[in-house]
Amino acid sequence: MRVAIPDLISPSYFPLVAAVELGFLKADLELLYPVTKTYEDLREGRLDFVGGAAHAALYAFKDWQGGRLLCALAQHMYWFLVLRKGFTRLADVKGLRIGAAPGPVDGLKQLLKRAGIDPAKDVQIGPVPGVIEKTASFGLMAAKALEDGKLDGFWANGMGAEVAVRSADERLRPEASEVERLWADNDKARRLCGWTPEYAGVDGLRRGLRETIAWFREPEHLRRYKADRYNI
Repeated sequence: MRVAIPDLISPSYFPLVAAVELGFLKADLELLYPVTKTYEDLREGRLDFVGGAAHAALYAFKDWQGGRLLCALAQHMYWFLVLRKGFTRLADVKGLRIGAAPGPVDGLKQLLKRAGIDPAKDVQIGPVPGVIEKTASFGLMAAKALEDGKLDGFWANGMGAEVAVRSADERLRPEASEVERLWADNDKARRLCGWTPEYAGVDGLRRGLRETIAWFREPEHLRRYKADRYNI
């Protein structure tokens, strides 16, 4: 069974990701962006199920012909308008460059209209720079575009928005950081020691995630995890 979602960094689709990774749903989960494309693939029979915004289904299934809603993965509107520092009111968006994805952008336009702002004339709304591949994660790319000054703001889900607003200087690597030069490869260990990974392939990844989740569920383990600071 093939299941697809348009974004991995999203509170709305996370229940579906968890269901697959924890083994409650036997399916191959794919990342397929944007949500309009995800539903188009469902319509064409290339997918069996889609986890996506309910209204976006109408891009592919006119008047719901051929499509059906099965359940809700999340409740209410989970999108936020994130602006760079210095802007505190919705009226401040006039003249700004706002990145938004096809489908969710409809919610932003209605929000602006209700505030008396013409989304076609008063604001520059367009795609997020870098989000062109079907496997791109919108929230991460939007936060990067905002950081690089390519956008003044973006319309993203809560988890994607958090990537932009929760950043600290101590978490940023210096330009000469060795992390930028590291390249992991276990070929030498395989060749000299005959080593093979215990957790390999998709099944190994799923098993590792399940064990990691189980580890974090233990109160004793959580007490050792310093969630309020950045260290190794």
